Amino acid sequence: TGHVRRMEQLRQMGFAVFAIDYRGFGKSDGDLPSEQMAYEDARTAWAWMARQQPDPSRRYILGHSLGGAIAIDLAAGMAGGPPQARGLIVESSLTTLADAANALTLSWLPANLILSQKFDSLEKIKSVDMPVLVVHGTNDRLLPSRFSESLFKAATAPKKLLLIDNASHNNSMWVGDAQYQRAMGELFGVPRVTAAATPG
Repeated sequence: TGHVRRMEQLRQMGFAVFAIDYRGFGKSDGDLPSEQMAYEDARTAWAWMARQQPDPSRRYILGHSLGGAIAIDLAAGMAGGPPQARGLIVESSLTTLADAANALTLSWLPANLILSQKFDSLEKIKSVDMPVLVVHGTNDRLLPSRFSESLFKAATAPKKLLLIDNASHNNSMWVGDAQYQRAMGELFGVPRVTAAATPG
């Protein structure tokens, strides 16, 4: 439910949206997932979605926050084969879970030693071979925008970095609606719509 407004805005841009709760989140059954279980859920969801829309040029992968790391893993797993999606959009995400933990905790805490889950997006994004749009709000107080700048630098596919002034962790798409649409047009060839969602 935290992403309903984002999904509504994507629909206003002309997209159909398929979104899931990973197991243990929202109304999905099960305990909170491990890193590998979250990746498995994403692959299962993608396989279902791909059957509904068999044209890869009409499919996109989008992940926000920790979902960005899962989206990068999904896209990296498709590298080297026939195109499976038109592009990857990563919004307000992280480089690794250890980096994110260090940004959120006291500097002396050795987060990289106590975290068993890696979510190493910085390494995986190097393998992604579809166009990548990296988006981050400059006022994100949860995950700093330097994470997205590092992801952008590491990406090797056609790519674009979009830093949204005055946007926080959750509202980059709303605050930067026009910039978002312009970037998607430049990178993916998505036509811009005139009706824009307003921040709320």
